Amino acid sequence: MIPEEDNKLRPLFDLFDNVSRKVRTRTEQYILFPTQRWVITAALFLIYILRIYAVGGYYVISYILGLYVLHLIVQFLTPKGIPDLEDEDDEENMQLPIHQTQENESSEPKPLTRTVSEFHFWQDATKAVIIALCTTLSRLFDLPVFWPFLLGYFIFLVAITVKRLMRSCLLYTSDAADDLLCVDLGGRRIIKK
Repeated sequence: MIPEEDNKLRPLFDLFDNVSRKVRTRTEQYILFPTQRWVITAALFLIYILRIYAVGGYYVISYILGLYVLHLIVQFLTPKGIPDLEDEDDEENMQLPIHQTQENESSEPKPLTRTVSEFHFWQDATKAVIIALCTTLSRLFDLPVFWPFLLGYFIFLVAITVKRLMRSCLLYTSDAADDLLCVDLGGRRIIKK
C-alpha cells in the first residue's frame, strides 16, 4: 500500500517520468545528425552570450559554464586507459602502458577509444548551456564579482590543462600528428622545446 504522501506526489512523479522519457527519445533521434546537433548547441551558446552581453552580469555562471565545458573537452580528448592527469604529478609512479601482443594479433594500430563519446559530450554541453541560460532568468544567480579575476584565472586554468593534456597525449600515444612536436632518436621520443 502506498503512503498518503506518495499518493499526492504520484502525478508529479508520473509527469516527470513522461517528460524525461520524451526528452530522451527526442535526443536519441539526433544521434545520426552530429552537424545539426552542434549547430543547435552553438546557437544556444550564442543566445547565452548575447543574453550575458545584454544583461551585463552573471559572470560566475559564465565562469562555471566555461570550467564545465573545459572539463568535458578534457574528458572527450583523453583516450580510455590513460591514467588521470592528477596521477601524472607523481613522476616516480608513472609508467608507460605496455601492450602485449599475441602472435595471431595484427600489429596495426587500434582506433582511439575516448573516455566520453561525442554524443555524450554534446548532450552534457547542451544541458550545461540550457541550465546556464535558465539561471540568467533570475537575479538570484547574478553574484557581484570582479570579472577580470575570473577571466584571468580561467585563462590560467585553460593553459595549465592544455599543457598537461598535451604532455599526456605525447607520453601515451604515438600519432603521426605528434611528429611535429617530437623527434625519434633510436626508439626514444624526445619532445621538442
